[in-house]
Amino acid sequence: MVREIIKNIEERAELELREIEKNKEQEIRGAERDFELDLKIAKEEKRKSLEKRFSSILDDFEARKRSEAGFAFQKAKREILSEAYKKAEDKLLSFSDKEFEAVISALFKKVPELKSMKISAGKKTAPILKKLAKNVPVDAGLGEEGFVVIGESVEFDFRISGILKFIRQKADPEIVKIIFS
Repeated sequence: MVREIIKNIEERAELELREIEKNKEQEIRGAERDFELDLKIAKEEKRKSLEKRFSSILDDFEARKRSEAGFAFQKAKREILSEAYKKAEDKLLSFSDKEFEAVISALFKKVPELKSMKISAGKKTAPILKKLAKNVPVDAGLGEEGFVVIGESVEFDFRISGILKFIRQKADPEIVKIIFS
């Protein structure tokens, strides 16, 4: 009878040990599945985070490069326009004496008569103005072609560079549309 009780106890212990072992294996498999799932979720979150960060860095880089390209394009446009105006000024200044005199005469006709005035002009411009403005003192020390009429309270600037600058300020938007559209 003692042996039967011991055998019974041993059988129950064996069953419980098997049950514990079975539960332990299920727990281990469940923990492994949970771990794999958690790992998969963590990897996916990390991938998304890195993807988002990389995308943000890429967007910033792209925006910066687009901005730099825009500035470079604007600079190139300004250089092209500056070169065009410089060539226009050079061409104007290289006109024959007769053509240059016609330009200066046309500009001088725009000057209103002033009681007391004097003219400061460029070297090439001064002789032309001395013929046109007979009773007005003309100084040839302006330093650039064209002229400046100086009255008592007013000054009129007809320097070639100033006229081209004025034309450029007025015409640049239209020229830019025509050239770069």
